[in-house]
This record gives sequence, C-alpha cells and structure tokens, in this order.
Amino acid sequence: MTEFDATNDILVRYTGNDGNVVIPDGIWQIDPCAFRSCAALTSVIIPAGVGRIETEAFCGCTALTEVILPKSVWDIGFRAFADCKSLRRVVLPEGLTELPGGIFQNCSALTALELPNELKYIDGSAFCGCPGLRSLTIPASVIEIGESAFDKTLVLRGASDSIAFRYAVANGNPFALTA
Repeated sequence: MTEFDATNDILVRYTGNDGNVVIPDGIWQIDPCAFRSCAALTSVIIPAGVGRIETEAFCGCTALTEVILPKSVWDIGFRAFADCKSLRRVVLPEGLTELPGGIFQNCSALTALELPNELKYIDGSAFCGCPGLRSLTIPASVIEIGESAFDKTLVLRGASDSIAFRYAVANGNPFALTA
C-alpha cells in the first residue's frame, strides 16, 4: 500500500503512477483531490465498502476511460470526475440520490450513462461540456435539476409531466417522451 497515503479507512492521496489502479479493501472514503490530475490513470477499481468519494477526487485524470462505482457509494463530491477528457463509460450505483455540481463537467468522451432510479437531484453543471453524450433519460424520481446542468444540445428523455420536461422547456433542450 505504499502508493496510497491512507489514514485508517480514508484514502488521502494516491502517489503512484500506474495506469491501472486497484484501491485496497478497507477504504471507506476517497478524500478530496486524492487522484487529481493523475495523467497516467486509465482505470481504477473501487472496492465495495467505499461509501464516499469527495470533491475533485478524480478531477483532471485525463486518461481515465471507465468508472464503475460499487453499490456502497452513496455520496459523491463536487466535480469528482470533472475534466476526465477520456472518460467514456460510467456505471452509477442504484441507491445514489444526488449527482453533485460539475460531477462530469468537461468529460468530452462520455457517450452513455444510465441514471439510478432513486436519483432525486442533479446539481448545476453536472453534464456541461459533454458533447459525446447525445441523450439522457431522466428518472421520474428526479425532483430538482440545477442551473446549466446539461449542454443545450443534449436530448432529455422522460415523462411529459416530469421535471426533465420542465427543465427542457425552460432551458431550450430537446426533449423526447419515454414509454
């Protein structure tokens, strides 16, 4: 665990330069900026048991291509994965109720994402600067969408009486009804 600066169950900082990283078992929290700007990082395995990923934890990891979050993750900080220009695929855990501001901001390679059915809040700028993301189905559970959460070209999908529809109308986003 020499590449990891950890205190008890908190990963404070990754100090290695490997492309493929496996976070050790027993970690509960990934601290702010723990992997920030790790240019060599292409993949990371986050073990079950991690519950919190703090502000900008993976921000600026420009070679990171995929993130699969375990079911145990319930809290993600502001801009946690922002500026990850190569990030193409993300798997979010069911049970996650909020996507913080700027979480995927400027993730220009992101092309697909399925939002958890329990999601309630999508904060501002969550998906700004994601031109590869062409459409996104917003679950009926979402009750609030923050300012400038999406690029104007992103097609939002949802029910006609949903917050997604109201957001699309108010902000000029294309909208498509889901069955």
